[in-house]
Amino acid sequence: MNTLIISYDLKNKSSNYESLYEAIKAANGWWHYLESFWIIITEKDVAEWTNILKTKIEKNDSFIIIDVKDGATNGWLPKSAWDWIKNNTKIK
Repeated sequence: MNTLIISYDLKNKSSNYESLYEAIKAANGWWHYLESFWIIITEKDVAEWTNILKTKIEKNDSFIIIDVKDGATNGWLPKSAWDWIKNNTKIK
């Protein structure tokens, strides 16, 4: 299983991005606490997710996908967020 981070910048606030959200939620597991930031657990790799997501956004939108390898983390999140991350991902 891969642990991937997906983050995006959706420019057109009037567009319906529901298909984007549903595609991400189709991963084996997901966490979404910050507005445009997801951590997903998936059998697919970065290239496969790129192909999926680019069909769900508009040309002027942006996104990034990062494969989490070493598991180093830091940030300011509530304990419940860190608990989910530590219990459901390779991130420690």
